Amino acid sequence: MDFRKLFLHSSLLVLHIAFSSSKDTTTIKQTIHDANRNKPINGSLGVLSIDQYGNLILHSHHNQKVPIRSTNVSVEVTDTCVVQLLDTGNLILVHHGSTVWESFDHPMDTILPGMKLGLNRRTGMNRFPISWRSADDPRTGNFSLQINPKGSPQVFIYWGIKYIWRSFWPSKSYALTSSVSFVSNQNETYMTYSVSDASVILRVMSDYSGLVKKLIWHEKDGKWNKF
Repeated sequence: MDFRKLFLHSSLLVLHIAFSSSKDTTTIKQTIHDANRNKPINGSLGVLSIDQYGNLILHSHHNQKVPIRSTNVSVEVTDTCVVQLLDTGNLILVHHGSTVWESFDHPMDTILPGMKLGLNRRTGMNRFPISWRSADDPRTGNFSLQINPKGSPQVFIYWGIKYIWRSFWPSKSYALTSSVSFVSNQNETYMTYSVSDASVILRVMSDYSGLVKKLIWHEKDGKWNKF
């Protein structure tokens, strides 16, 4: 797996920002092409664009008449409504300078540095990764990694709705260059991790086998090292 495929795990889409002058941003008048998870698009006909209501819409054909997925937001659309892929891997929808949707709230099978594992109490959104169905099938699988928002901080591995493993806080750091933090208040209960060394590319993955894998990209070998 090469580094570019990291973004498949951290967002809903495999992105190719070919129509953006700044290489990381697209506007309401531009489009991005191809891909989705549980309803994959055959061939190279997929189109991602911003509609007249400010939603980020995925269509299954270049004519943009068959919607597959939407961010389900509604804002007053202007030329300031843009989609941007950040250096962190987070794909965000921005309106008047404010983020109204972000892919970090919708993880696939991977948690990246800065992503939140846990519950937003204000919106009811529970952010957690779900494994692939198999090694080569990215559809929703059987295993997930979730935080228990009640009582003492605990992280669970679930097989369907049954938990098969749990970890108590404090948790070990994922690497010598990373640190883990836990936040719990009236608005949110979540765990997140950060990497102090910008040269380290680290990800935590809920694997289809039921394992939680911690991986670091090794540039010299061109592969992910597990630890």
